[in-house]
Amino acid sequence: MNSKPKITISQSLIKALDVHAGKCPAKAYAVFILGLEHGSSRAMELGNYFETVVYGATEDGSKIEPERNKKTNEILTPFRRVHKQAYRFMTEYAQNYKMDLSEPRVHLTAEIAGYPGYALRGRLDLVSSIYDDKNYPESPFIKKAIIDTKITGSITNTFGDFAWGNPSAMDHLQMDIYSMLYEIVNKQKVPCYYFVMDTSKEEGHLLVHKEVNQDDIRKAKKRIVLTISRIEDYFGNYGSEWPKAPNPKNCRGCPLSSTCTSAKLD
Repeated sequence: MNSKPKITISQSLIKALDVHAGKCPAKAYAVFILGLEHGSSRAMELGNYFETVVYGATEDGSKIEPERNKKTNEILTPFRRVHKQAYRFMTEYAQNYKMDLSEPRVHLTAEIAGYPGYALRGRLDLVSSIYDDKNYPESPFIKKAIIDTKITGSITNTFGDFAWGNPSAMDHLQMDIYSMLYEIVNKQKVPCYYFVMDTSKEEGHLLVHKEVNQDDIRKAKKRIVLTISRIEDYFGNYGSEWPKAPNPKNCRGCPLSSTCTSAKLD
């Protein structure tokens, strides 16, 4: 078997190697193993702009400027709405939900037992106090909770990857891993929430409680092990030339698209 570097497993890598969803292993290798830069989607740009407004910069220290209309130089509507939501998050929302915003950008890492050379990583947006009288009516003030901030086009959408109008239909692997990691590192299980803000004209928001139970953890561990198995297989059988799965969606933003002979761009 070819030698390989120490590998950090994240929810993003797990999803990037989901062959049943048609993902491209070669792209996953380029982005997550080699660390090559890849293109960002509009959703990622808006999320990075939210971070710039709230924290002064993104996690890597860059500052995202809002996109402007090329003719009028006016800031585009989604960016204006994100800016407003970011300001409300720091003021109105923080006050109403009693969030102290005390621990932003908490990075957690733990070795994966039984799999030397692999570690599990989670990058939490925020650990903070929060007020939740819906799920905890007898003790609604929670001193410490995991809060994942989300920017979305609509909080009422009920289908697809971002069905915040029907959260039970969504894949919550990210939050399940966050909860599991936090408990491993801090020896404490805390409640988990999504704080969702939309860029529609209504400029709405949602506080979504995510109960992470033992079955969720079991399923998350199973996906972690399956991902490790795929990585071992790819290194063992393909070395650094992992299989390609070209299609316009996979190839969009791929760091290999300019050199990959199989690339299929729009």
